Amino acid sequence: MSCVHSIPATLFGIAAPATTNYAMEAPTPLLIYDGECGLCMRLVRWLDGVSPPGSLDLKPFQELPLPTRRLILARRTVLLVMPGDRIRVRGGAVAAALSLALPRWRWLWWFLRLPPLRQAVDLGYCWVARNRQMVSRWLNR
Repeated sequence: MSCVHSIPATLFGIAAPATTNYAMEAPTPLLIYDGECGLCMRLVRWLDGVSPPGSLDLKPFQELPLPTRRLILARRTVLLVMPGDRIRVRGGAVAAALSLALPRWRWLWWFLRLPPLRQAVDLGYCWVARNRQMVSRWLNR
């Protein structure tokens, strides 16, 4: 499986709106997730509770005005739109969001970016995404 870890956001029409605080002076990464996925919602609630204020914006793709053809990627995977309009996807997006939410663990993000680990994180993400209902039930026990 070929994994894309960082791509220009403008390729997907996901550049940050001018009306938000995504100006160069105060860039805020935006995590785009599936608002109908219980596992995604659980992760987002947890991230919202542990993230330093202003470090991460969290929005379901259902609430964003993305063009129809651009929704294909957002429906398939979590996206993290970084300052400078770069996007991280799949496991890379989750790992980067965790590094923003937990600054003391930021070193782990750099470690997980190493090629063999990066592929392992993406494989793990893909497995969890395919089995998210089962994983969600397992976590709710």
